[in-house]
Amino acid sequence: MIKKLIIPFLFTSLTSSMTSACKVSFADKVYRVNNARVTFTQQGCNRSQIEILNEILQEVTGNLNLHHSRELAQNQIQLMTKETVFVSLEDSIKNQFSIPHNWKVEFHSRKPLESISVDRLTSLEFACNQCKKLGRNKVKVTYDNKIKWLDIEVKKPVKAVVATNEINLSYKSIDKNNVKKKTIYTTDEKAVFKNIEEIPFYKSNKVISPGEVIKKRDLTPINLVSFGVPVKVTLINNGIKLSGTGTPLSVGKLEDFIKVKNVKTNKVYTAKVVGLNEVKVEL
Repeated sequence: MIKKLIIPFLFTSLTSSMTSACKVSFADKVYRVNNARVTFTQQGCNRSQIEILNEILQEVTGNLNLHHSRELAQNQIQLMTKETVFVSLEDSIKNQFSIPHNWKVEFHSRKPLESISVDRLTSLEFACNQCKKLGRNKVKVTYDNKIKWLDIEVKKPVKAVVATNEINLSYKSIDKNNVKKKTIYTTDEKAVFKNIEEIPFYKSNKVISPGEVIKKRDLTPINLVSFGVPVKVTLINNGIKLSGTGTPLSVGKLEDFIKVKNVKTNKVYTAKVVGLNEVKVEL
């Protein structure tokens, strides 16, 4: 009976000691980038504990022990440096160069990105010529008599039209049901197509994959007005709007200027194509 009690006790104690031996140490302050590798020292950690810790570190900010103490304890991970603070490198660069908070700073590197670890009294110094502007740039980071260069790209949020289904190369107009509006980040706002209401006025000149942001260069306007086919005419004169019918004297695409004849007076006006069989005349 004694032997039966001793064996499970020894096995439980051995298992407990094996899973509770994971000790991890970090620097006092860690400047991190999402999905970048964070340097730390460990003792007695198994593969599963390291994987769990790396998952926690992917997007951690602030005090690791304060915000993730329960999760760490559940996985038998003991922090030896409980005052370690994790700082977003992206936010630090935004603050330094007055980049709008809702913009995005992306980091580019041929090698896997690594976070920057320093002691409590050390801060990073940033230098950059035009980091407030959209696009790629180089940031010089100085700390502890070291210099590190970062390749960044600044992007702004834009509501753009994105394909929800595959859009094939076609002479037909794009079905509005195959697209949606979505916030994307870009360095060139003028290049993306943003007006979802006008998407049926265009055809695709390439295959557009689901999830792909539609660029203006991907589209070709279709004829919205045909020669001799009656169109709705909106006449604007000193803020007063009048509606009528006219006869186009040529074909026209969106925002083209064409000649339209008034069917009642035979007077010819210059009109702007604003929709399918619809034009606008401003006097």
